[in-house]
Amino acid sequence: SSCQPVGSSGSAPNVVVTLGAPNGVTREGLAEAVRRLDAAVPPRTGRRRVGLLVGGDDQNYRIDAAWARELLAGLDADANGYDLLATTSRRTPAGVAAFLREYAAAHDAMRYLEIPGESAESHYHGILGGGDCLLVTEDSVNMVSEAASSGRPTVILQVGRKHGRDR
Repeated sequence: SSCQPVGSSGSAPNVVVTLGAPNGVTREGLAEAVRRLDAAVPPRTGRRRVGLLVGGDDQNYRIDAAWARELLAGLDADANGYDLLATTSRRTPAGVAAFLREYAAAHDAMRYLEIPGESAESHYHGILGGGDCLLVTEDSVNMVSEAASSGRPTVILQVGRKHGRDR
């Protein structure tokens, strides 16, 4: 179990230690979400789906368009046969969202881009369950925990740091 009562460390009996943020990700919920995603964005034969979950700036981390450009250039999804299914968070800087929109317009590999507040519907859980692997930025404990709970191979991406060691 990922949650366990605190042992005899002197903590209160009502304190629980967890290895991630509790969330509602379930196999059944993901399966239904993948069916909805597949209807909206049909999978293409011979291409691996890569889910990209991009968080945003906070007191410790920063994500900018240069970071996103470097990541997507390194993935080279078009040449490597990846279909990208991307989502941002409400904290994603406007410049990063703008870059991702431009990238999606110019690259067939960006099959789906969800920007909260702009996208008509959400396929976030479909991305979690339908990606052959998930790439998630380290700044978002919720996104990292939900990705890990999906059972899909998950890679945590380092982003810029506001204090201390940078990437």
